[in-house]
Amino acid sequence: MGSGSLVPHKLQLAVRPDTWADLGTAFSLRFHGAYRRRSELSWPISPDQLSGTRIRWPSEYRWPLQRLWLEPLRQALAEFLPVDRLPFKQPSTPVVVFHVVSGSQSYEIGVDYSDYVEIDESLARSVPVYLKMQYLSQGYGIPSVIPAGYPSNKGLSSLLGGARRLAALPSRQVVYGRLSPNNTLRRRAIDLLQAQDRFAFDGGFMLRRYGRHLADAATAAVCIDMPGNGPLCFRLIDYLGVGCCVVTPRQEVSLHVALHDGIHVSFVQSDLSDLVDVCDALLSDAAHREQQRAGAADFYDRYLESRQLAAYHLHAILGRIKGPSLIAGVPQREIKP
Repeated sequence: MGSGSLVPHKLQLAVRPDTWADLGTAFSLRFHGAYRRRSELSWPISPDQLSGTRIRWPSEYRWPLQRLWLEPLRQALAEFLPVDRLPFKQPSTPVVVFHVVSGSQSYEIGVDYSDYVEIDESLARSVPVYLKMQYLSQGYGIPSVIPAGYPSNKGLSSLLGGARRLAALPSRQVVYGRLSPNNTLRRRAIDLLQAQDRFAFDGGFMLRRYGRHLADAATAAVCIDMPGNGPLCFRLIDYLGVGCCVVTPRQEVSLHVALHDGIHVSFVQSDLSDLVDVCDALLSDAAHREQQRAGAADFYDRYLESRQLAAYHLHAILGRIKGPSLIAGVPQREIKP
C-alpha cells in the first residue's frame, strides 16, 4: 500500500490539462447510479452473537495514509457493533491493533496492512487473531494468522454504482492497463502490450485520476492487473468491484476466498509469456468475457464489499474468542487459514 506522500502526485494531477475532464467523469460516476450491495451476508451475524461486545479502535494511525484502507473497515464494523475511538499505543510494524471487548475481557486483534508477505511474528503469537492482507497461500504456521482479504479503496463505494452502469454498456474492444512503473513485471507487461499489433491497448505509465481510471476500466473489454509494491494491488479490487474482465498473473498470496481461473479472473503465467495470447483470446470471446465480468462483480459483492469483509472478520474473531459454535453453518473454507 506504500508509504509515500500523496501531495506531489496530487500536484502533478492538478496541473494536467485533462484534470477538469477527469473531475467531470468522477462527478458523473458519483451521481448517475448508486451501488446496491447484497442484503444477504456471506457470513451471517445475529444480534445474539454480538451481545455484550464492542470494539475499541485507535484514534490515530502511525501512518496517516492508512485511513484510505482502514477507515472503510472501521466504518463497516460499526454497522454491526459499537466502535469507540480511543488513543492507545500502536506497534512500530505495519500492523494496526484494535481491541474487541466481550463482557469483562478485552482481546487485541492485529490487522497487518503491509505490502509485503512478512508478518510481525511476535505480535502474531500474542493475539487470538492476526488478519494478514498479503497472506502467503501456504500459511505461516501460526494459528492466529488468517487471510484478511483486501479492503476497497475509500473512494470506491461512492463511484461504484456509476462505474457498473458504464460496465453494462457495450465495451470498447481494447485491453486497458495504466500502471506506475515500480517493478519489472509491470514494465514487462506494458512492453509486451505496446509491442504487439493484434489488438488495441489503452494504457501505459501515465496514470489518471481515480474516477477516470474506474470509467476507463469499466468500458474496456479486458483489464490487466499486475502486482504493485506487494503481490496484491488495489486495482484488482477495483476491477472486481466494477465487474471487469481481469487478466492477472498467479500470485503467491491469497484472498480469504479463492479466485477461480476463467470464472472470476483469467490467470496468466508468472513470467507473462502468455499475456498477449490470453488477452487476444478474451477479446475474441464475448460470451466468456461477459461470464467472467459477472463472476468478478459477484465475487466482490459476496466477499469484498466492506460490510461483507467486516462480517468475515467478525466471524473469525468471535469464533476464536467466544468459541467455534458461533460460526456453525458457515463454510469453514471461508475462514480457515
